[in-house]
Order: sequence, then structure tokens, then C-alpha cells
Amino acid sequence: KRAIIGEPGQLGEMYRYPNGHPLVGSSQVNLTDPDLGAYPEFAKARLREVVVGPGDVLFLPAYWWHQFEQPFEGTAAVNFWSADSDCGPYR
Repeated sequence: KRAIIGEPGQLGEMYRYPNGHPLVGSSQVNLTDPDLGAYPEFAKARLREVVVGPGDVLFLPAYWWHQFEQPFEGTAAVNFWSADSDCGPYR
């Protein structure tokens, strides 16, 4: 699997959908093929590319921006969500 990840925050750069929208909390930008004409501040986003191989595990803390692609055959994913009583500065 290939992932594009970005640290928390970056609301302006990531063009977060507004409250009340069905996709609230998600980016309006396709992270792998951004339209910089429509989303010019995205050029300032701080992103990383991660490739998760066989037997690898990727832990994403709360509030990290992420977009996954499965360009390789035979790829599967399992997501686990848990409630944490200490969400740090993002409460």
C-alpha cells in the first residue's frame, strides 16, 4: 500500500471540508493529484509518502491527514479505532 500522510493541523493547506458537510474532517484535495489552481495553499502542505510492505504495520495517531492507494496486487487492510482518554493537545 502507498500512503500520503500529513501531520495534524494544516487546515488551510489541506482545505478541510467545513462543519456540517458529510465529509467534514476530510480534505477536499486529492493528495496524489492536487489541483493547485483550485487549491493553491496546498502547495505549502507538509506531506510524506509511505510504502507499507508485506508484514509492515503503519500506526497513524489521531488527526493525521492520510490518503491510501493500493497499487499492488493482493493488498488488504484492517483498521482499528480506539478511544483514548488522553488525546493530547487535540481535545
